[in-house]
Amino acid sequence: MKNGVEFRIAISPYPALLRRVHFIAASLKQLGGPGIDHEIVVCVGEDVEPYNLYESEPWSTLYPLTWRWAPREAFQRDGYWENARELFRQHGRRKYVAFINNDILFTRDFSDLISQLDASPAVAGVIAHRQPFGSPKEPPSVIWSRLFDGYGVTPAPLIYEHPGWNLLPGDDNPNDRLAPVYYNFAFVIAPYQMADKISGDMIAADRFAAANITTNKSFQVGLTLCIQKHGLPAISIPHRYNFPNDPLFEKKFPKELEDVRMIHYTDRSVVHRDKDLQSLGAVAALIARRDLTGSNEILRRHMEKLYPIVAEEELG
Repeated sequence: MKNGVEFRIAISPYPALLRRVHFIAASLKQLGGPGIDHEIVVCVGEDVEPYNLYESEPWSTLYPLTWRWAPREAFQRDGYWENARELFRQHGRRKYVAFINNDILFTRDFSDLISQLDASPAVAGVIAHRQPFGSPKEPPSVIWSRLFDGYGVTPAPLIYEHPGWNLLPGDDNPNDRLAPVYYNFAFVIAPYQMADKISGDMIAADRFAAANITTNKSFQVGLTLCIQKHGLPAISIPHRYNFPNDPLFEKKFPKELEDVRMIHYTDRSVVHRDKDLQSLGAVAALIARRDLTGSNEILRRHMEKLYPIVAEEELG
């Protein structure tokens, strides 16, 4: 087994998403530490016959990047969910496997996290911002208990605070405060042996969650069930390793923003992850902005550094 990190990403082959992957690849190439020793597996799905993405995206030949197509018939049945399921049909290729969203940008070396996991192997991620059940009639603790029981696993204690709890006025229901080891899936990393155990059950766990609760977070819930099924050690890591471009989180976690390693630009109210990456011209307009602050400004600055590389590689 090779050292380093295997990053897995799910996309459909749209221009903005392909460009996000390009920026991820370029940002990793600029890092020190474990960022140097890595490879990227991109799982792609769409209602088209699979085609050669190395030919259509020749920049990808410049990086340690592998394209994997999800089965077209499965995509026709389940849509983008099937792209995400393809992440779990892979086997570990490096010492660590990191499941990441395609709207992540790496900003600084994260060798300290790798050293922590070398010393104490575990599944690691940032606890999800909020509970996954919408506005349930029952307390989330009751729903979690039913899920654990239905999946036949030992219940995980609800000991982690959702970082998005009590950020907004009125959003302070104490029932919504605590979670089990339930991660935001934009960045979750584990030793390959643990990742392979999760992969072996993840699709079944996802389907179980989707069938038993109303949520668009079934993968995140499924991951919690898999961790419990295999009794895997799991830890909560700081927001610096998965920081959302959200001013509310900047106010709540200012020290984490100062030491941010990965920006998760999921919020589209200031920077739009689709429109602002639709073309090189759109990216140029984004990096020319001077009205951004906080996490969005950090994102802009790092894209500005990477833009000449990405533009040259795309234009050939």
